[in-house]
Amino acid sequence: MAKENKNSLETELKFLLERRAHLEFRFSQYVANYHHSMAWIAAIFFGISTILVSFRLYSYLWVIGTIFLLITFYRLIMLKKVLSLSQEHLDKINSSLDKRYGTLNLDIGLSLFIIISIINIKQ
Repeated sequence: MAKENKNSLETELKFLLERRAHLEFRFSQYVANYHHSMAWIAAIFFGISTILVSFRLYSYLWVIGTIFLLITFYRLIMLKKVLSLSQEHLDKINSSLDKRYGTLNLDIGLSLFIIISIINIKQ
């Protein structure tokens, strides 16, 4: 029974560790995609601004600049939202890991106590 409980606990720990690694990997991918998309957005708006300057349409530059800033702030807000959600999930996984490791340490500690007690009784 104790061996079966320990095996299920170890599988659960392994699953939680894999889940945490997967979540960290996905978040790093999201940040990389964010940087890539912001580079594209900046390039597109720079190109539009260059076209407007070449046609001497200076009065529309503030519109392009405002739209660029709005899109940039929207992307930053979405990044912050994803960061808080992933941090919330990581906190849940870490608390589960702490709880499981605590249970595993308690089982090991109890086993050691029983073994030491048996050795003391035999002496």
